[in-house]
Amino acid sequence: MFAELGWVLDEAYAPFRAGGDVLTGSGFVLARMWHTPLRAHTEASCMTDECFSAMLVVEGNGQRSIGQAQVPFEPGVLMIHDARLETEVDVPVSVAAIHLSRAWNAILPSGVRAEDVPLSFRPPARFQAVLAAIVNTAFQERIGESDLGYTAWLASIDAAMSALLNSALDDLRVVRSPATLYERAVALIEQQYSDPEFTVADLAESLSVSKPWLHQAFANEGTTPKRVLQRVRVDHALRLLPPLPTPTEIADAAAASGFATARALRRSLRAGEPDTPATTAG
Repeated sequence: MFAELGWVLDEAYAPFRAGGDVLTGSGFVLARMWHTPLRAHTEASCMTDECFSAMLVVEGNGQRSIGQAQVPFEPGVLMIHDARLETEVDVPVSVAAIHLSRAWNAILPSGVRAEDVPLSFRPPARFQAVLAAIVNTAFQERIGESDLGYTAWLASIDAAMSALLNSALDDLRVVRSPATLYERAVALIEQQYSDPEFTVADLAESLSVSKPWLHQAFANEGTTPKRVLQRVRVDHALRLLPPLPTPTEIADAAAASGFATARALRRSLRAGEPDTPATTAG
């Protein structure tokens, strides 16, 4: 697969060696490549739906860290690189892989959003074989944008990647519905609100998205993650409070609703519900 090297990068330019074949065109970059062991840190670099690339591991193994989550990879695993997220990569051995950078909307299955796709999964071997065959044909034939079969070849690449993603969504039971990142975040808030240590940072990490991306999803709905978390906690506390609550009842409602103290609950009620029982109780 890697018998002909179109380019080679040596230690004179980077702390590792790499080589392979690269094919670029309008809206995509395709490569089959290898590199020696490395450790790398990647900063979040963009906020758009097109900041994704895929890597199908052929040989080697390693680990990628996204926030507190550690994602191991090995041959047969498809890794999705999301440039909206900060990552750490630790590869103790040489790795060979197929890389594809493509407009995300060209390969996403119908009705699926980019944030629904897992960042690491093992697609069926038959789909891997189809993708590898299409990629190898491209390099063997040196397909170019001016060639007669270019459009059909690019469509086959998109179809193969879409099939890989579809398999992951089926296996992991990702619901293909109108559910948005905002809706999934609200659902998670409604599960975790009673934990006083649950924060917006925890919410983003649980959803495998960056905090800026999470805030943008809420901004599209005219609100913020913190405001929704606070509202859910207040609403729950109000359901627990009697018309004339005692200090003990206020403290109990605060503890059951995710507030660290009764004072924190009172402060939230005064900010948003000036006429509620707890704000008028002595």
